[in-house]
Amino acid sequence: MLKIAVIDDEKVYRDEVQKQIKEILEQKKHPFQIDLYSTGEQFVVHAEKKGYDLAILDIYMEGMNGVETAEKLKKICPDTKVVFLTTSRDYAVEGFRLRAFHYLLKPLDNHAFSSMLEEFLSSVKKEERFIQCQSGNTQVSILVSAILYAEHYKHQIFIYLEKEKEIVTRMTFREFISLFEGEKNFFVPNRGTILNLEKVDQFDGQYFWMEDGKEIPVSRDKQAQAKSVFSEYLYRKLWED
Repeated sequence: MLKIAVIDDEKVYRDEVQKQIKEILEQKKHPFQIDLYSTGEQFVVHAEKKGYDLAILDIYMEGMNGVETAEKLKKICPDTKVVFLTTSRDYAVEGFRLRAFHYLLKPLDNHAFSSMLEEFLSSVKKEERFIQCQSGNTQVSILVSAILYAEHYKHQIFIYLEKEKEIVTRMTFREFISLFEGEKNFFVPNRGTILNLEKVDQFDGQYFWMEDGKEIPVSRDKQAQAKSVFSEYLYRKLWED
């Protein structure tokens, strides 16, 4: 069952979002639960216990605004996807920093909302992809989406994962990056490093700063490509409807 929270201080929008979700999910016969909250404070109190799959957040609310609410949510429920509702795109950068799944403008466009929900459902249904590596005497399966970045050093690949986990495997860098063929969110910024764009906190054109604080340089001959790839990534995450 999908658990969805709608947080907006305007009842008209809470009701409208709830109505659209019900129409789409009931038509698909997809089980769901919707909880409505009028403040960010109220939502945060219940979020961890409820374990929501999706939180639809108004940005401009009295008291704790949507960005502040999303920041708190990220700390207690990092797997909950966030969709921001707003009257402008002023918070797009904040939306990226907080890994917003989508960004919808008010008044709500039915087609845009339906497309967002379809994309969310697809992401839920999509099977997680794994890569296989030999680590010591053990064959290990690594969840691709859990990889932050990997580095080649002295004929070994050091793979850095979420929750400060690390796996070491012996193979060439070319062999390793071939495992990511078709993965749009992975990029090679320099000779010997591959990173997951979904795990980037900041990018200034010359360096990627990762979630764990690692600073990864972009070689000069890759800087134009890095900007292009990162812009395309942002477009996919924030602007597609």
